[in-house]
Amino acid sequence: MTTLKPMSQRQQRVAKRIRQIVAGALHDVAAHDGALQQPLSFSDVWVTPDLREATIYFTPVMVGPASNTTELATALNMHVPQFARILGRELGTKYTPRIRFAFDDTREQRDRLEAIFAKISK
Repeated sequence: MTTLKPMSQRQQRVAKRIRQIVAGALHDVAAHDGALQQPLSFSDVWVTPDLREATIYFTPVMVGPASNTTELATALNMHVPQFARILGRELGTKYTPRIRFAFDDTREQRDRLEAIFAKISK
């Protein structure tokens, strides 16, 4: 998750609202898809300055061998039209942002850095 510059207050407000709407809609969308049956957390939403595009970062709640992040991202991105329809209805902006889902790998990055620091401190 790379951020070039901080989001404006408006971007942050829209991102927060997108996160709420998508999290609420997940249950309805996931009801028909077996790949989305495991619990997910939407950790962050990045919205472009023109509010036309949004990247929604997710992490599986239960991390382990059963959580295939590529499969989850594919399943979520297959349901973008359903999420977009709900967003368009509930977001209240002039344009509905084009959304995409991406795995939030900050937890893995943190674990790698902790392992490196542990090696260094020995």
